[in-house]
Amino acid sequence: MLKDIERVDRIVGTTVVKRMATPPNTLLGLAVPFSQDATLADLTVTYFNDETNRPIIIPSLREGLGDRIIQLRHTAGLARHFPHKTFVFWQDELRGIENSPYFSLPENVHPEPASSGGSITLHLYSPDIALQPFLSSYNSRLKNRPYNSRDVDVLIKIARNEGRINYNLFYEPIFKISPDQVENHPVQSDVLCLPDAIALPGQKRSRKSLSPETWGKVFSQMDPSQRLAIVIGTANPAYCHEVVRVAHEVGMEHVDEIEGDIHVVIDAILSTRKFVGMDSGTTHLAAEVIKAARAAGRTINFRELFLDSVFPFTDYGIPDVDGLFKTLVHYSGPSGDLDRIDPVAVAAFISS
Repeated sequence: MLKDIERVDRIVGTTVVKRMATPPNTLLGLAVPFSQDATLADLTVTYFNDETNRPIIIPSLREGLGDRIIQLRHTAGLARHFPHKTFVFWQDELRGIENSPYFSLPENVHPEPASSGGSITLHLYSPDIALQPFLSSYNSRLKNRPYNSRDVDVLIKIARNEGRINYNLFYEPIFKISPDQVENHPVQSDVLCLPDAIALPGQKRSRKSLSPETWGKVFSQMDPSQRLAIVIGTANPAYCHEVVRVAHEVGMEHVDEIEGDIHVVIDAILSTRKFVGMDSGTTHLAAEVIKAARAAGRTINFRELFLDSVFPFTDYGIPDVDGLFKTLVHYSGPSGDLDRIDPVAVAAFISS
């Protein structure tokens, strides 16, 4: 279906995505047809440049924190690219982070409901359109790229009808932190570990996380004098307390527990040298905080452990911006488990 992936990679992978001459119902001149649903039929140049200045509504995903942060990141990028347009998303998308003093979106983004009259609804991700087979074909080529397939989805939808789009706008953080605010967070840990992720009903921990026993093997390979902080996640707090227990058991000399709401976690991220997380919404949140901290003058290293058999890394992996974000991806097939990963390799990855 896709005969020239490299051609698309050159288009999407550059700072500026340029419009190409496209035959009707094709994607960037390639043999990848668009379906004619209402969303794409309305996605024309006037969609963003109509004189009536109709607000563009981004529908609620009603998903987890990670999905919502990805959509907020894309909404903010579109708002920066089209400053004359008004973008509206539902207040529900902000749950958990709306009261953070660091949360910051462009002025033309409004977190409030809007009536359907006189507005346009834009679905950033449409799983039923013919773009998805293209992304599936492209996924295998995304593993070492600074973007994921959702980024590609949005970029190509806009590039199909818009002359130019600044790719980097999608990676500006949704948080804004001043140098003074960074200075108010002295470093208190060498490694901040967030071992938890959402689990299925009845599970004691997520399949996307390591068992306490495996964490013990990882910690035993690390410098015991490091200041280790462990976040007690709200999804599986008993599991997180077990991770704390094994850290003490294997001889880690300084182990702190971080327990509280998302604002407490953000403060802990700002106060560490290195963040270690799983494939979770809070890890996506950490990436946004770390980008904002770097802009304010503090570099916080980021390490993610990702089990590819639950969700594809190319869909949910944290894009590596300027070499700041590193991910250890474990491919184990649909019945795999992150515990099959080598703890020595994990410790080396964390310490790298």
